[in-house]
Amino acid sequence: MASALNRALGVGYSVVKQLPGSPDLDAAYQRARRWFGKSLSDGVYLLRVTLRHDLGVETEPRFEQTRMQMLTTLDSARDDLARLLAAERVQATGPVAGGSRRPAQRSEVSGNRVVRALRRLGVPAPAPRPT
Repeated sequence: MASALNRALGVGYSVVKQLPGSPDLDAAYQRARRWFGKSLSDGVYLLRVTLRHDLGVETEPRFEQTRMQMLTTLDSARDDLARLLAAERVQATGPVAGGSRRPAQRSEVSGNRVVRALRRLGVPAPAPRPT
């Protein structure tokens, strides 16, 4: 359970990291909203229910069956999104002769751009670090 959610969080990180360089920003923001608002949210809910079940607070009789269904759905959504992100990265870098890909160009993404991307997703900006 924890490893599935960790992998889902990793894909979520990739979604945010690729936002500023996406060729279709509107589609990228919609994809991020869907991921964080549905799939990842369901994964966090599943973690909460699992913890409650382990503590004996929640005693749903079909818990294992429900948990497995939710994990399968989360894994499937994560795999679909990971494939989509990988295809977008390939599209952005383009193929070269011989079928190999060029290494991705490292773009200088400022902290301000990332903060703006997060704000568009409805995520509050992090507090400034004390100096």
